[in-house]
Amino acid sequence: MAPSTALRMEVLSIFRKLHRTRQKIFSGDALALVEARKTINSEFQSRRSQTDEEEINKSIQMAIEAEVVLRKTIVQAKLVDNNNEVFKVKIHPETLRNDNAKLKVGEVPGNIRNDS
Repeated sequence: MAPSTALRMEVLSIFRKLHRTRQKIFSGDALALVEARKTINSEFQSRRSQTDEEEINKSIQMAIEAEVVLRKTIVQAKLVDNNNEVFKVKIHPETLRNDNAKLKVGEVPGNIRNDS
């Protein structure tokens, strides 16, 4: 049985939202824009023939979660001073900001080993 019109509209809506988020998050980075577009289009294309509404709803939920991750956790960083390893970071209003502990150069947090 073919998916309902409402379900099709929901799929199209999240597809558009992912692309708008991609454009915002990766603005100014042509390579990231192209690769993100390819990934989004490929994921939706691979599920195009789904007819089971439960599976379509799972795919919609996964796309919604992916959009939130993109919007809230991805930032762009550009190296501005190679000698001092200084980066300019592009943070959006919706970017999650957690308290980050200050680390000394070479220090590794928690149980992570630095074998370099």
